[in-house]
Amino acid sequence: MNPTGRPDPARTAPITEFAPPHVLAFHWDGEDLRWTLEEDGDGCVLRLSNTVADPAWTADTAAGWDVCLRTLAAVLDGRAERTQAGPDEALIAHYRQTLAAD
Repeated sequence: MNPTGRPDPARTAPITEFAPPHVLAFHWDGEDLRWTLEEDGDGCVLRLSNTVADPAWTADTAAGWDVCLRTLAAVLDGRAERTQAGPDEALIAHYRQTLAAD
């Protein structure tokens, strides 16, 4: 939602790399995201790289992806995952601590 309370217009994410079914990369909201799938036995490994435009948001971004990917895993496993509204402050604190240690 934008400040007027109306939905934001659709945003585009120009694709920068596309090699189905193994690679999808795109530029979105000032950041570059790259998703890859690699075969692994009877399944696959999903990898995501996200170049964060503002380093001050790195912990928040990591915490957000943590929640998103955990929810994706639950859906793919056929489990109902409880979604939460808003940021996960404990995860943000964890990633801030991790980043400070580096």
